[in-house]
Amino acid sequence: MHTQFPTGSNLAAMSLASVVVVAVGAIALAACGSAKPVFNVTKPAGPWGPDVSHYQGTVDWNKVKGAGASFAFVKATEGTSYTDTTFKRNWEGMRAAGIARRGAYHFGHPGSSASAQASHFVSTVGSMENSEVLVLDIETSDNQGPSEVAKWCGEFLSAVMKLSKLPASRVYVYTGEWFWDPKAGGSSVASAHPLWVSGYTSSPPMPKGWSSWTYWQYTDKGSVPGVDGGCDVSVSK
Repeated sequence: MHTQFPTGSNLAAMSLASVVVVAVGAIALAACGSAKPVFNVTKPAGPWGPDVSHYQGTVDWNKVKGAGASFAFVKATEGTSYTDTTFKRNWEGMRAAGIARRGAYHFGHPGSSASAQASHFVSTVGSMENSEVLVLDIETSDNQGPSEVAKWCGEFLSAVMKLSKLPASRVYVYTGEWFWDPKAGGSSVASAHPLWVSGYTSSPPMPKGWSSWTYWQYTDKGSVPGVDGGCDVSVSK
């Protein structure tokens, strides 16, 4: 995912694992007037959907739905106090457009309180509909060691379930082998939670602790009608 605190936030700015890339397919899309998404890489089989944050500006969710998206994820919060400036608009827009499956994610910071972050996340999202899930996006260690990162993730996930009253099956984890194995020690602390795996390869390397994925973010170069510029795109099983 591509996310960081905006300039001027009271929390430290974070550089993320991937870089926002404006897909060249967007130019072709505008030129030909096509309503089809342009993935710029070979799309794996399965239903697809984008994930967005304030970086994508105003999203036209009716166009996203019309292009064939089966699901979508939006950034809600980060750290103990930051709320994405487009979250409310995106969350309401996804619902109104009838995106079948919807998720809100929190960009976690293991360097500060897990319970405080969980409280901020759950209270920001508010009441949940049956087709909606919450997601921990964990891709930074905040210079914490692997055991501390794993412990923090367990505490955050437990707090989210307690506060939201959602089962583990509706509280996901977004990460990749590239982060989880070295930075969380390949811990099984989150193995009860569905995995949204990140891996821009022909087949995503599985992080230790999981045997399968539910969603796979396979590109950060998707061009989706209704979304300005490039965005992450995932597929589901």
